[in-house]
Amino acid sequence: MGLSAEVGALAGSVTAGAGAGVAVAGSALGRISVRLGPPMLADGEESALAGFGAGQSLGLRRSAQHQLSAWEMKLLRMEFREIGGDPARLRFNQGPLTAYSDTNDLIYVRGDVLPSTQPNLVHPRSLMSSRAALAHELGHANFRGTEVRPGSWNDAFRASYWAARNVPSLSVEERRRLVQDALTRAEEAGRTITKHKFILETLNGIPVRL
Repeated sequence: MGLSAEVGALAGSVTAGAGAGVAVAGSALGRISVRLGPPMLADGEESALAGFGAGQSLGLRRSAQHQLSAWEMKLLRMEFREIGGDPARLRFNQGPLTAYSDTNDLIYVRGDVLPSTQPNLVHPRSLMSSRAALAHELGHANFRGTEVRPGSWNDAFRASYWAARNVPSLSVEERRRLVQDALTRAEEAGRTITKHKFILETLNGIPVRL
């Protein structure tokens, strides 16, 4: 399922089997994955996922201003290796947000890579694990060089969808959250995504006969 897309916000049409291809007109950090709110929030405050482009992304995660500790960085390197990533591509506590850079093929990792600590949250981007967030970044890296405007919804959609289908060693729940994130980004943009077999099986956790 090749889907044209960009980061964070939602704008554009997507259907199963649609092709993706186009050039990156990027910001300094390129596509920004889990778009978290004002990067100048104080450490310990929750960050609201801010929308870009035509739609608005919602949800809460840890503040981007939370300084990742040596122990947290060690854990994140281990998690990234577990899902097939090269920890040498990670840059911790740099840049305003957790983001993939098309320019240098690096992933900038801030405190917002961690899920929210607030109870009773239901938004998929609030519940997404750090492994799933890093998998989302690998999704952006997979589409490096395609012509999609950073800030549009469909880049984030395809990053989560691709990660759910292709990144190894994710749990059933992590794949479900990534699919939910992709669908929520489309919904926030007012777009309809056909729920084909992979999506239905991932969401429901059981085989689906269509």
